[in-house]
Amino acid sequence: MGRLILTQQLRRINFDFSGLLSLEEKIDQTRDDYYYHLQNESRDVTAFIEYFLSLMVDSASQVLTKISQPHDLSTASTLLPRRQELLNIIADHSPCSFDFLHRRFMAIPASTLRYDLLNLQRKNLITKLGVTRGALYSTRIQSSPSLPESDSS
Repeated sequence: MGRLILTQQLRRINFDFSGLLSLEEKIDQTRDDYYYHLQNESRDVTAFIEYFLSLMVDSASQVLTKISQPHDLSTASTLLPRRQELLNIIADHSPCSFDFLHRRFMAIPASTLRYDLLNLQRKNLITKLGVTRGALYSTRIQSSPSLPESDSS
């Protein structure tokens, strides 16, 4: 009950970090220390406050490292299923025309399919070859490291 009141008080003074801190997990991980500081017979609560503040600092630093790590959202593994299937078809049958792709997705409106293709282009997963209605789509060519040239002289 005490933890619930403590969490509510932190929330009341806008010190809950928008729910990002997981104090309950930290308390569960250090349960023995938590109960040791609670059962302290003296009226001095300094040790408990120091313990609790160290929990908050540890929790906040974990959240900070988690949110500061860059996430690569352009990978094919994070695509929606239809876009993943589009990418697979383009990779298997490269280069593909829009009509070829539209025949594979008859139930999908053409505008939605064009939006999916544009999304794949923005993530640099496919390339549009041409600008007219007959444009072709192919997978982005990965640049391979150049091999050292050998002197044959």
